[in-house]
Amino acid sequence: MPEWLFGGLVTAGVGIIGTIGIVIGYFVSAKTARTTAATQAASQVEIAKQTAATTAAVAEKSNEQQLIDQLQEELTAHRAEQTERTARLEERMQKVDDRNHDLMRERDGYRTHAHELRAHIWDGKPPPPPEWPDGLPR
Repeated sequence: MPEWLFGGLVTAGVGIIGTIGIVIGYFVSAKTARTTAATQAASQVEIAKQTAATTAAVAEKSNEQQLIDQLQEELTAHRAEQTERTARLEERMQKVDDRNHDLMRERDGYRTHAHELRAHIWDGKPPPPPEWPDGLPR
């Protein structure tokens, strides 16, 4: 085989092998790019799912927090109302106790006067009866 043919075949062979290498490299690169794109897409989908789950959890926590806040406001209002009611009842009970004390004092005064009158009668004393006690209504 002549040398020029051998050199031409070697040159052509190197060119063909280089072209085949480039084509194979292209296909490998394209496959890698597709795999990477698919992985990134799956990753983006997973991130989107996690974001949606996180958003839902935050919204749920927000709803739970709103309910907690509402219940705390209602509890505060009920406590204030109960405190006011308790104060009114204590004031009323104090008035009832004061009135009861006054009535018992009057009752004791009437009872004492009644005993003085009976004693006056039993002792056979003539009129006038003992004086009406001070501070007792007639």
